[in-house]
Amino acid sequence: MKYIFNTRAWIIGIYVAFVVNFHNLLGSLGIDLPWIIKALLLILSLVGILFLLRWIEREEQHHFIEGKDDFYDFFYTWYQQPGRLSIFCSDLAWMEDEKSQRIATALKTKGRKAAVYLKDMNSPYVQELMDRKVKIFAVNKDVNCKFRFSIMEYQGKEKIIIRTRDKSKKQGIKFIETNSDKDPHVITLAKDLLDYCIKN
Repeated sequence: MKYIFNTRAWIIGIYVAFVVNFHNLLGSLGIDLPWIIKALLLILSLVGILFLLRWIEREEQHHFIEGKDDFYDFFYTWYQQPGRLSIFCSDLAWMEDEKSQRIATALKTKGRKAAVYLKDMNSPYVQELMDRKVKIFAVNKDVNCKFRFSIMEYQGKEKIIIRTRDKSKKQGIKFIETNSDKDPHVITLAKDLLDYCIKN
């Protein structure tokens, strides 16, 4: 949130400076406009600033059709990032998919820097990951969470992707991505859920 606050203050500061110097700016450019046109330009610039502020505060969303190449590319890029990775999912059935092999390799390569939280431990890939020093945690069967998510932590910063269905598309998948600067409470809640999963 500190990042967003600083960015907002910076943008507002520039806009105020623009408004204060608007008349002088037009004069330096040799532009003489009727006052009504000047007022409209200032209103339009204000609307633009408001849209910009709204845009920087939004959560980033990624839309895919499940099974398409860009879906796998997104996961591969995410898993390859430096840092500690925590994954909450129901099972490891996705590792059986041939297209997922490079994603699985990226996960194995992380070793001790990766932790996977699973409801279904009945997969040969569980031992395979453990052999590569990936931490595996069994999630209590009573935990009912409809979403899958993944947290990446690097150099004191955290970001999360939350997987859900994109109801506007057949077999559509949507990932909501945010970080500890924009939405620290979302990441805190996700980490609390991970702790609860293995303590209860």
